This record gives sequence, C-alpha cells and structure tokens, in this order.
Amino acid sequence: MGNKNIKKSVKREIIIKPQKMFLLRIDTSQVTDIEIDGIDHLDYPNFSDAFILNAKYKGREMTDEELESLNEDSDYVYEQVMEELY
Repeated sequence: MGNKNIKKSVKREIIIKPQKMFLLRIDTSQVTDIEIDGIDHLDYPNFSDAFILNAKYKGREMTDEELESLNEDSDYVYEQVMEELY
C-alpha cells in the first residue's frame, strides 16, 4: 500500500532486544513514512498477515532489525493498518 506520514500525539516506546547485548528504545511518535504490506481484506478485521515494510525513524530509514522488532508489537502494527485503511 502507499506511504503514510503518521505522527501520533500519544508517546509510546517499544523496547527492542537485538541479538547484541543492549536494548534499543524506539519512540513510536518519531516513526514516520510507514509503508504497510500484506493487507488481505479477506482477513478482515484481523489483518494478521499485515506488516510494516518500511518506515523512517527520526528522519532516517529504519534498519531491518528495527523493522523486525517493530513488527513484533502486533498492537502497533494493527493501529498502523487501521490508519492506512481508514
């Protein structure tokens, strides 16, 4: 689907546990230009196959590791799917 510049007033942080031995915090209010893929309208209302394909964080492209971790938060992904569709 298309890109969407989304800024929410609600601040939310996701803790990312990469394979390295440190934690990375992502402030989701700083995630923009979210591109959603895998939306299957036959799967309404769950859209369980949808995922964040690309996004920017503080103006830079997110890494594959960051995107993978962001996609682990199914509630956040679902919110972005709803923003994309409605």
